[in-house]
Amino acid sequence: GVLIQKYLLNPLLTVDSILPENQVLMTVGIGMVLTEIIRFMFHSDYKSVKTSYSSSAFYLGGISFNLPMVVAFGIALLLTAILFFFLLKTDLGKSVRATAQNRDAALLMGINAEWITVLTYGLGASLAAASGALLLPIYYLFPDIGGPFTLKAFVITILGGLGSTVGA
Repeated sequence: GVLIQKYLLNPLLTVDSILPENQVLMTVGIGMVLTEIIRFMFHSDYKSVKTSYSSSAFYLGGISFNLPMVVAFGIALLLTAILFFFLLKTDLGKSVRATAQNRDAALLMGINAEWITVLTYGLGASLAAASGALLLPIYYLFPDIGGPFTLKAFVITILGGLGSTVGA
């Protein structure tokens, strides 16, 4: 994720263009290329991962809970709390928020906005990898699995508010 940001997306920030959404278009293009590379390497076969708790369930009262979903939910809550604490309580997190709100003002305050952007993209890529690993025992794996999750994330981001961690 850091390499993609540093060498493919950061150069687009300096280019004057009619479309200010060049980074979005590049990110979509990179996603398509990565999907097709994975399809070429592993074909379009559905794969599944079996863990020791893949088919386990537990009952609370009369309600059945799927253990892999509960584990994924718990770890996702933990990662969300850590990210929330990082963004609100650390100096680096405050720098990330300042750069997201106003890049020029952050530069004037002495924040290395380019490094913060690379760090943020790397952090996002690592959280996406963590979510993929958490959902692997639940869903089948195939090259196009990212589409439905991307759509859900986009809707959640828009409805929750683009700049609102709490809303998302």
